[in-house]
Amino acid sequence: TLEDNKQGPTLSLVVSGGWIESLFIATSLIKYEAKSPLVERLADQKYTLDNLIEFLKKYQSDANVASIIVQFTELQAEFNKIGEKDAAVAKDSKAVKVLGGGKELAITEGQYKAIVEKIKAIRNSYTLSK
Repeated sequence: TLEDNKQGPTLSLVVSGGWIESLFIATSLIKYEAKSPLVERLADQKYTLDNLIEFLKKYQSDANVASIIVQFTELQAEFNKIGEKDAAVAKDSKAVKVLGGGKELAITEGQYKAIVEKIKAIRNSYTLSK
């Protein structure tokens, strides 16, 4: 693997690029709707981003990785504005099984738009000619 061959910075750039591109494509196709499963999936990317930043920090001595960490930390600030609420608990008709519970993210339209704009800005900073 790239990591085994001392190519960790390259691996982190590939992973980061793939992740931001997939979010860019997804957010280009969906519009905000409260309770939309697609919008909720975007909100869930908050956790992926947290993990991705921790992974990138292993290679922060590389200037390219360091610049991505800065951009992703700015995106993380937008994701961190998303609130959490208690998830609904669903029981079956015999009240034997309990599904759900815990916390779920509650993203507003304004938060969604700010995240989408930040994703677009990061993606465009790498793809548009300067």
